[in-house]
Amino acid sequence: LEIKASPLRVLITGLQSGGAAERESKGKLGPGDEILLINRSPVFSMSYQETCNFMYDLPPSITLEVRKPVSAVNRLSSIISSSTDLNLLEPHDIEPDRNV
Repeated sequence: LEIKASPLRVLITGLQSGGAAERESKGKLGPGDEILLINRSPVFSMSYQETCNFMYDLPPSITLEVRKPVSAVNRLSSIISSSTDLNLLEPHDIEPDRNV
């Protein structure tokens, strides 16, 4: 688990093989997942120190809400599909600047 200070994010960096989180999540948690809520408490609105203190005082059983990371391919695909008018020019369509 890693807590990034700026912007505040709680990221899963790995799961202990055979550990409780790995067993109980049944493959739903993985490295890169961002924890948004712990027991319905939003960790993204806490300061770094509040998050550390909160994590220290957690009960043995917790409920997490996580956001899966978006891959670079999915991000690029989303950007391309949201762009409707690209106006691409072929090299032969471009007139050279004669003022140079």
